[in-house]
Amino acid sequence: MATRQERGWQRRGRGGAAAGQSPVTMESGKMFAEAVRVAKESHPKTTTKTVKYGTAGFRTKAEELDFVMYRMGILAAMRSRDTRAAIGVMITASHNPVPDNGVKLVDPQGEMLAPAWEAHATTLVNATDDGIAAALEAITSAAKINTGNAALVIVGRDTRWLF
Repeated sequence: MATRQERGWQRRGRGGAAAGQSPVTMESGKMFAEAVRVAKESHPKTTTKTVKYGTAGFRTKAEELDFVMYRMGILAAMRSRDTRAAIGVMITASHNPVPDNGVKLVDPQGEMLAPAWEAHATTLVNATDDGIAAALEAITSAAKINTGNAALVIVGRDTRWLF
């Protein structure tokens, strides 16, 4: 099995924007606009209720999670660009009734998502579809993310309900 270094995922520092520079570029603006377009067309927000990222991530009925899953995928890529390491997305229902599901992000060493990023997750998921780009710009600026960094996201899921 290849190590992170062999795969080119050696941590090389945060790689954020230089002091005084905005990490939001024209290229990231295009990327954020595309995220909005895809959200509206394929993963529109289906609820106005406020949800909060907690220790277990986001948990709710499966039919209410599509837009949440989409946005968490985007956030995982942003977190990976920030840490310059792989980030996990876990789709789970391990101890809940069958219709209940959840999604959470896992930081590079398998640890819980950093508290500041829990707040970013809550902000992004609660944004309107049209507000996704602004939320991503705010996250990028707050964390000083170089959006040109490569991202690596690993998806896992609970297998107890496989047939």
